[in-house]
Amino acid sequence: MIEPRGTLRATASVHFGRHCVIPTLTELLGRYPRLQLDLSLTDRFADLAEDGFDLAVRTGEPVAQAGMVGRRVARQRMIVCASPMNLEAQGYPLAIGDISLHRGVVYLRSGMVPPWQFPAANGLAHCNAPCRSTTNGWFGRDRRGCDAWGPDSRGSPPGSYVPA
Repeated sequence: MIEPRGTLRATASVHFGRHCVIPTLTELLGRYPRLQLDLSLTDRFADLAEDGFDLAVRTGEPVAQAGMVGRRVARQRMIVCASPMNLEAQGYPLAIGDISLHRGVVYLRSGMVPPWQFPAANGLAHCNAPCRSTTNGWFGRDRRGCDAWGPDSRGSPPGSYVPA
């Protein structure tokens, strides 16, 4: 077998890259000492050809690009979180549709806020994200980031859709 060598130019989303991609690529580099890695962590969708990447790892559904092959390599569970203060002020959602009535800090993915999907008896139920504020990074929805958003957010991400 021919041993891989040269530089692998890869891109991954920041959070998923830090927690899942880097450990996997580190293992790959350990197995193939002649392989080098140039990794870009960004939440912006990259144009592989234009940006010169060999590999892109993203969460969500594969995006169709001419001449590219997309393949699911893992599943990521997400959860919706709300602070006690947020729930006290806005009430507890009793149905999926109630979530869109809440105010929240929502992850902005490539300039869009995609609808949230929840398992339902007949497949998937969709809900518009409770978008009062958006952020393009996970740091804006951790404890410190949410405290900075103000009283509607204190304690935990109010309307966040975050990895489980």
